[in-house]
Amino acid sequence: IVAGLIVHRQPRRLVAWTFAACALLYALFSFTGQYAIHGLLVVSDELPLADAAARYQLFGGNLAVLCALVAALTFPDGRLLSRRWLLLAATLVATLSLASLQRLDQRYPIGVGMTLTQSVPITAPPEWWPIGAALHWTDPLLFWSWLALAPAIGLAVAVRYRGASPMQRVQLKWFALATIVAVVAALAFRVANVPFVSDALGPSAKVIATWGEELQDLSIIVIFPIAVGIAILHHRLYDIDVVISRALLYTGLAAFIALTYGLTVAALGSIVGGAGLGPVATVVAIAVVALLLDPVRMRLSALANVAVHGRPPRPHDRPPAFPRNRAQAAPPRPPRPGRPRT
Repeated sequence: IVAGLIVHRQPRRLVAWTFAACALLYALFSFTGQYAIHGLLVVSDELPLADAAARYQLFGGNLAVLCALVAALTFPDGRLLSRRWLLLAATLVATLSLASLQRLDQRYPIGVGMTLTQSVPITAPPEWWPIGAALHWTDPLLFWSWLALAPAIGLAVAVRYRGASPMQRVQLKWFALATIVAVVAALAFRVANVPFVSDALGPSAKVIATWGEELQDLSIIVIFPIAVGIAILHHRLYDIDVVISRALLYTGLAAFIALTYGLTVAALGSIVGGAGLGPVATVVAIAVVALLLDPVRMRLSALANVAVHGRPPRPHDRPPAFPRNRAQAAPPRPPRPGRPRT
């Protein structure tokens, strides 16, 4: 929703399309996972492209993560701070590409559950297994790359926040806070898996790593969109007030029409009976909706404006109190120079 509103209001902003791509990639990853499970396990050989959906799970998640991290580096104007940060972006692309290639030898790459840790008996293509097995020597490189990338992304957001104007700082503060949470969680997850650290912490290392991974994923999937939504809705980032107001209005009208139609048909069916009532109930329901549509639209429009812009002052609101004595009153303004006093 947030990405669609930004694209609709300011389609020339690169960050708008970045957010839209993140939303679409994550939705596609979630959909193809369930589609592959249903097509290959529940109704075998009945759904087309179920095997292709299963293969997309090998790299679709990393694509969504890459898009989210690029959006974090380019928020809110869609550009990197300078060309020097291109090295960080290129390192992100290389690291996630290598991680996707390493997954090719996973026997059961599809997971279910909130954390996607419960494996499903759907294997990756056997002809891809040697590719992933041949890249296992890069495991230490991949581990230390992620350990360095997490603080680097946090540093990029901190540098952008420090050089921003006062208004931009207000818009960026919640996003910066979400970045800090994600960076701390990612570091806790990675550091707890270091051999000498896990040996020193004992059983606590597994708990820290598990919670760090959960908080890291939660930050990317939930906290980042919420922070962007606060910057857009509360601090007027991207100037999409009109779009939000219309979206609230049309959503409310659609819900009103569906609810009124259903209640009218159900009421007529319970009073008169269902036999031969189909066309009559439809006509009556349409008439009821037509009679109530205009006043409901006006009320929903007012509520949408209040939700976006706040409640305007009403005529009967109490005006500011006058001073009770001369000591509380403001001092008189001095006369203008060159103008005689009367």
